[in-house]
Parts: sequence; structure tokens; C-alpha cells
Amino acid sequence: MSGAFKITVTKEDLVFAAAHFITLPGHRCEALHGHNYRVGAAVEGGLEPETWFVLDFIALKRLLKQLTEELDHRVLLPAHSPKLAITERGDALAVAYDGRDRGRPARARHRDRDRGELRTVGELSRSV
Repeated sequence: MSGAFKITVTKEDLVFAAAHFITLPGHRCEALHGHNYRVGAAVEGGLEPETWFVLDFIALKRLLKQLTEELDHRVLLPAHSPKLAITERGDALAVAYDGRDRGRPARARHRDRDRGELRTVGELSRSV
């Protein structure tokens, strides 16, 4: 069978809660606040000849669940924003905007278990 197929995967348990703040023009910055997010994935491609599936959906669901667990109860920060100064202080981060302290979100980063290194949420999203 030829041609491309597009499949969308969502599940009720693919959710996470995370905090963030937005920097605004005029040296303004929102207060730290949080949201609940629901995750889904759209996959497009040809069918595998042996299985007649676009991909292994069990593996995709496991990957999405792992990602939501890693993002749950984190602080989402742009890793390379020219407006933010982010410094590590032990297991926590100090975040400053326009020279003013924005607090110390203790779990704004997570340790990459495979590489033993710290990665920001922005770096995590590019690795998917």
C-alpha cells in the first residue's frame, strides 16, 4: 500500500503542569504562574510493510508519557533569552530579569539520566 497517512495520538494521561513567566516590551515581566498542558502528537508517513502501521504506537505513547513526566511540575524558561540571567546555585537556579531576582525555581532544570548532564526545558524540546 502506498501513500502517506497522518495519525494523531492523544490520551487523557498525557498531561503536565508547569509554571512560566513572559517578558514583555518596556522592561516588564509577568509574575510566575502555572498552567496545565495536554500533549498530543501527529505522525505522518507511509505504512510499514510488515505491520501496516505508520509507526509503533506503543513506543510513541511511552515516549510521550516519559516527556510529560519530565516536564511535570517544572518551570519553563527560555534557555538563551537575552533578557534573562539564569545561574545555577547548587540544585536550584537563580533567575533575574532586568537585574531583579525572579525567584529560585528549584526544579527548572532536570538531569538527563543518559548523559548525566543538566538540560533546560528548551534544550529538552529540541531533542524530541
